[in-house]
Amino acid sequence: EERVGLLSHEMAHDVNHDLRRSVITYTALNSLTQWFRLFTPSTHPVRRRRQVARSMSRSNAMSQSISNLEMITPILFAPIAAIVALAGNRLRRITERVGQHAEYLADDLAADVAGSESFKALLVKLLVADACFRALQSASQQSVSDLWAAEAEFVASIPASEIDRRRRVAGSRLQRVDVSHPPTELRIELIEVRPQRLPRVPTLAQRLDVVNQELTAPAERIQVSIRRQHPPTVRRTQAWSDVDQGPAPS
Repeated sequence: EERVGLLSHEMAHDVNHDLRRSVITYTALNSLTQWFRLFTPSTHPVRRRRQVARSMSRSNAMSQSISNLEMITPILFAPIAAIVALAGNRLRRITERVGQHAEYLADDLAADVAGSESFKALLVKLLVADACFRALQSASQQSVSDLWAAEAEFVASIPASEIDRRRRVAGSRLQRVDVSHPPTELRIELIEVRPQRLPRVPTLAQRLDVVNQELTAPAERIQVSIRRQHPPTVRRTQAWSDVDQGPAPS
């Protein structure tokens, strides 16, 4: 059901017409970026041509004029580049602000499809993502045959007291997935205060088998990548208490 919630959340962005995923918005941001690069020419070619011009005869007035023109071009284009940069930053800020609202809408739709409790459990897992990743690294360094089975075992070993502590820390620090998402604790609280909903999509074993088959190939690629980045060592880690938790992420 948590997988259903995750998929529903991503699909909800298209259903809710998320501005950040609009072709028009993407094209506008990309165009402004290209315009900014166009009006911010590099000074290195100018310096090179200036050196060549100096090496030429002083009587060559045409070469000297071209060199001077190339030197002042960045100065002439600087105001235009500043205006384009300001427009791009404004548009990006607007999309980020609208994106906060879009994430709440996607959460609400995902909870309606997968059920409130299942989607809430998914959001809670985001609060321990850093420790879960360290557990994956540790399992890879211990040459565990199935990293995902070890990860599931690790997640199941996380005590409820640690989840409560993480929620308090996340609420005080406004911890979030990234700048495009609202604080995770606020997302959890919104699911809690809304009317509790039961799953609308039954998680039949037959459907789960199909989902697992689709995830097999990408999961294996990620597993291989993790093993390459974290080659085997000695120590074995299987539970929450065995992992160096470190400070809660800010």
